Amino acid sequence: MRCHDCHRDIGVEYNYWVQDDVWPDPDPGLLCVACLEDRIGRRLRHEDFDLTVPLTLMGASLSATIRDRIGSIADAPAEVRAKTIEILSRRGLRQS
Repeated sequence: MRCHDCHRDIGVEYNYWVQDDVWPDPDPGLLCVACLEDRIGRRLRHEDFDLTVPLTLMGASLSATIRDRIGSIADAPAEVRAKTIEILSRRGLRQS
């Protein structure tokens, strides 16, 4: 997978989902965090992320950049945290 803007390889550690009102329109496709921040003109904040999506918590588990932007994932629903841990375990990945 490559970022649409910078064309850098982005792997599972950069999986994240943001609220609809944060994502650029029209949909640009995959963007790394840095390119999304460039497009919206600011640094992402905790409330920008959709913590009901397990992919976001996977990204936060594996990426220091996303973890830095989200802060604590404790606000995510318990069932989503549990699903994220299950997915990471199945893939042989560890949660940070």
